Amino acid sequence: MRDDYCLIGVLDHELAAIANARLMMFRRGAGIGAIMYLAKMEHAFDYLGLDEWWATYESYTGIRYWGIGLAQHEKPYPEIQHELGGARVYFTTKEQWESFVNPKYAARMGQRPVPEQQLRESETLKAPEKIDI
Repeated sequence: MRDDYCLIGVLDHELAAIANARLMMFRRGAGIGAIMYLAKMEHAFDYLGLDEWWATYESYTGIRYWGIGLAQHEKPYPEIQHELGGARVYFTTKEQWESFVNPKYAARMGQRPVPEQQLRESETLKAPEKIDI
């Protein structure tokens, strides 16, 4: 089994994003896409215990904000390519996560664990009008 977790993003009691390691759907323009990407990294390092986070980007925005913005390193190309499309693979190490990425974005990531009141308020979600894929 691959990608057997699902992360959800909630804004104002409304489901705003769904993500696993392969897919991310979110409400555009809400500022949640960036946070969900960081949540995926956090899950990989802090909960799954990975030593590296591998990513490939399908958009200019992704490569600009995350590949370049986080100064991610590249795996040797073409020896290592994304399994589904031959794209270049970028990576962040656990040490980089702990010393640079997580501290840089900690204020935007919110509190861990989530305060009980916020967690209770998120148990009943409104369905979104639309989630872009």
